[in-house]
Amino acid sequence: MNFNFQNRQEIKKEYKVNLEDIFASDKAWYQTLEDLKKELPSLEKYKGHIMDSADNLLNLLKKTDQIDITAEKLYIYANVKKDCELNNKNYLKMFNEIITLITTINMQTSFIIPELLKSNEQDVLALLQTTPNLLPYEKTLKDIYRYKQYTLSEKEEKIISALSEPFVAFDDISNILNNSEIKYGSIKVDGKNQEITSTNSILFLTHENRQIRKKSNIKKCRKLQEFKETFTTNFLANLKALNNEAKLRGFTSYQESSLYTDKMDISKYNSIIALISSNTAPLHRFHRILKKCLNLNELYSYDLYAPFLKTGTKKYSIADAQNMIKDAFKVYPKQYQDVINMAFEKRWIDYCTYPGRSNMCYNICGYETHPIIFLNYLGNIRDVSTLAHELGHAVHSYFSINNNDYPNSEYTLLVAEIASLTNEILFAKYFIQNSTSQEEKLQILLNLIEVITDNFYDATKQAEFESTINLKVASNESLSSEDICQTWTQLNQKYYGDDLKFIKQNSISWVRIPHFYSPFYTYKYAVGVSGACYVAHKILNNDHTFMEKYINFLKSGGQKYPLEQLADLGIDLTDPKFFLTTAKTIEELLDEFEKVYKEVKNNE
Repeated sequence: MNFNFQNRQEIKKEYKVNLEDIFASDKAWYQTLEDLKKELPSLEKYKGHIMDSADNLLNLLKKTDQIDITAEKLYIYANVKKDCELNNKNYLKMFNEIITLITTINMQTSFIIPELLKSNEQDVLALLQTTPNLLPYEKTLKDIYRYKQYTLSEKEEKIISALSEPFVAFDDISNILNNSEIKYGSIKVDGKNQEITSTNSILFLTHENRQIRKKSNIKKCRKLQEFKETFTTNFLANLKALNNEAKLRGFTSYQESSLYTDKMDISKYNSIIALISSNTAPLHRFHRILKKCLNLNELYSYDLYAPFLKTGTKKYSIADAQNMIKDAFKVYPKQYQDVINMAFEKRWIDYCTYPGRSNMCYNICGYETHPIIFLNYLGNIRDVSTLAHELGHAVHSYFSINNNDYPNSEYTLLVAEIASLTNEILFAKYFIQNSTSQEEKLQILLNLIEVITDNFYDATKQAEFESTINLKVASNESLSSEDICQTWTQLNQKYYGDDLKFIKQNSISWVRIPHFYSPFYTYKYAVGVSGACYVAHKILNNDHTFMEKYINFLKSGGQKYPLEQLADLGIDLTDPKFFLTTAKTIEELLDEFEKVYKEVKNNE
């Protein structure tokens, strides 16, 4: 199957996401947008009267739910359309319109929390006993009072809501620069000039010719360097805005406010980083093994995805990927497998890439929409693994939405990556067990090691980078592009030591990480991959009692705080063994990799 598409029109319908069952057309989207705008004034009648009766409170909460559900639906459609065609001004306009409306909604509803806080918490919670229909809102109401000391007056909340819209633009600016406006140039491959884009750069980094890998990496980084002041200004403006709002609310920094949501604190965050960053021996061993396999004196970052087998890298069609994943996930109950089949049959997935399309991979879902998976599928085994990953998010979303009322339907990001990374581990284990080719086993072993080390070590490095930069921003320290690039370079040295080298221009590569615009997200990957190692081990050992716990975990949505959900699975983030077991898992996989590699080399 050829994946070298030049535009969206070249791709078969079955490989493009179905958005028509969300909105039949762009016209229907705009009609819903206008209808929602007309609905907003109806909120005004509740102002000053929320606590007049239990029915008033219930009706207001239900009305705001429906407004939010509709806005969420509008956002998902516009966001996916935009990401499919970043150069399409109509979809960018559509996206900006829903962002503006969401800001308006936040302003129109900004009176609710300050008004509720004028009442005693116990009086509000007492209404749950007399009005059972309010019970789904119990956690929501308790959270409102948990945030009481950080909630401002009605007028101040309205001002902050009005100023929130520009925050979204920082992420969009980075995305458009990286994936659309910056032209990275071209490189000669097999006698032909090929354009370098964000979405196809992996093709050059997986090329057997080291000069092509090196040149493509240098070209891309040099071009990014040309825009480093723009990227730096955008990045720092985002952090300053977030920190300013946090401080206005009474937090010491945006990091503190971000962690408070999950009942985490900075000391726990720092101890996770310290524990992982001081146990990098498995990562160094991995890079030494790669260097040996590639027969290199020095291993550079552009060598990490280089092929090292004479047979080359096998390609897998989308149909191949679907069939392998369905077989691998037979370890799950039927209800889990049914959702996987729906994802394939009902076109929940946008697979293929082309110039002008976002290079992000993600799952997005709303209360009244099916999950949507956005991929950049090029047929490599790591792409199949990524599909398995995103399907984990999709099933988690589907279960959460279909087993909870809207107020409790959204799981937190702290637990999100467990579902996705568990799937990658299960898929790899299935593939290793069922493949008759030692070369293929070697490829999936390599991919699994990469998945775990990237999420365990690289994500932790990114988390430390975020924390370091944020501390300086929160302290009103002036930072230059050189300061940020130097911090990135120093952390590369800290985590990778002398076993992995970087070109000088690589100091700019932090600009390619979209998660920095969802600050303090990346450490959750380290939590997620450690949780996934734990969950996959239980599943593969046929622990049926645990499987029931795990499915209930996926269905629990936001009923509990994430640390409580992890405890239900037997996970304690304060126990060093939880993270050290992940490092041990990497060592075991490296042992298996070296064994299979030796067998392959002996047969060549």
